[in-house]
Amino acid sequence: MKFNKIILTVLAITIFLFLYFYPPMYGIMDEGEYLNTAFSLRKGSFFYDEVKVPPSTATVITEKHQFSKYPPGNSILLVPFTSVHWKLGFLRTFLFFLGGFIIFYFLIKSYSIDPVFSVLYLLYPTLILYSRTVMSDIPSMFFLLLGIFLIVRRKPCLAGFVLGFSIIIRYTNAVAIFGVMLSYIIKRDYKSLLSLLPGIVFFILFNCIYNISILGGLLAPLVMPTGATGFGISYVKTSGLFYIFALNLFYPCMLIIAIIYGLKKRNYLIFSIPSLLILLVYSFYYYFDKGSFIFETVVRGGRFIIPVMPLILIIYASFLNRSKFLKTAFVISIPLLLVLSAGIQIKHNQFLRDREEIRNIIYDYTADSDLIICNGEAGELISPFFGAKEWRDFYAERRVLLDTLEIKQSVSPFLVYVESGKHPDELIGYRDSVVTLFNLDTVVVSESPQHTEIYRILSLR
Repeated sequence: MKFNKIILTVLAITIFLFLYFYPPMYGIMDEGEYLNTAFSLRKGSFFYDEVKVPPSTATVITEKHQFSKYPPGNSILLVPFTSVHWKLGFLRTFLFFLGGFIIFYFLIKSYSIDPVFSVLYLLYPTLILYSRTVMSDIPSMFFLLLGIFLIVRRKPCLAGFVLGFSIIIRYTNAVAIFGVMLSYIIKRDYKSLLSLLPGIVFFILFNCIYNISILGGLLAPLVMPTGATGFGISYVKTSGLFYIFALNLFYPCMLIIAIIYGLKKRNYLIFSIPSLLILLVYSFYYYFDKGSFIFETVVRGGRFIIPVMPLILIIYASFLNRSKFLKTAFVISIPLLLVLSAGIQIKHNQFLRDREEIRNIIYDYTADSDLIICNGEAGELISPFFGAKEWRDFYAERRVLLDTLEIKQSVSPFLVYVESGKHPDELIGYRDSVVTLFNLDTVVVSESPQHTEIYRILSLR
């Protein structure tokens, strides 16, 4: 009973913190792109050009159409919520986070692990942060976890459809699903393996049809920006070492235990093998999200491991459950972890409020614009949910890209620049190349919360 009260208390505090610090704005380009796709789907098309949604930096532009480079599943799941109000997209993700917790709770109980360790899930920093976004990480985690839960409950046929659906949320979930199938092969449970296949094959076929009809080719995702070209053996010394460090930090030795203990126990192979394969794949990937200091990098950078994070935590919980001392030590640490959770949400909320303020500056001062020429940092804050605005990125891949004819034809064009910490050299290109092309009338220059410049374009020089 004492442990049940602990779980309920942590759960109540988690829900309160989310609602009290409810996200006022999305934070990064990926979120904006998912929302753009949801908006486009609500209008009845995957193609932005058909519903007059301006392309973003994550949009693929071909001779025929404009569409998102991301899988469709996450945006499909956003549509029912964003059709009411775009901010309900954050609630959607948090509901998937809570749903994942319920599944996690019953999974550890089914393995005779003390339910108090379900709190491991609620208090893991990376899960907390991304439960406050409209990213695909938490939904893809939910469906992968639900599929494995159905397998444990001996419903492999239904599990196959759930696991298959997770692929169209995040393509790399196929790697984790292959790990699940491999665990069946190792245990020689071929009957259950065959029962999984119909659902998985169904969604693979769905994805093939989507790739051909929408993206323009069966293997189109592999050749798009940050597709297969983003992988390489040279990244192991950065990404691989980062994951080894990060996944052993917040919960001491978690990754080491998950690998050694998880592979040792035969009934945990369904957790350990998918987790290990995902970790290996992303150890060869060029990118992990970096923050302004090491703690922030560790919290943000573990995002790609989120789909299998509950599986790692189950193994870790099982190991801690063996020792009364470790269990007591964990319970004692819960108040500290709650403080950490609150700190993450407070900091993230302030970041989002700053983004909201910059967005408001852009929309307020460009109310009569029919075209905005801007950098990617500013473009991320323009969304059809806030009001339709045509915008073009003036700087990509360190090259100035401008359609002068389009600018000449524009009635009320504006130039907008928002300083980006991710691209410090962008300012040089902006000052030396872009600004010199126009005769400008200064509208506003603001230093708070982030350096922002807005000009009305009078004419081309």
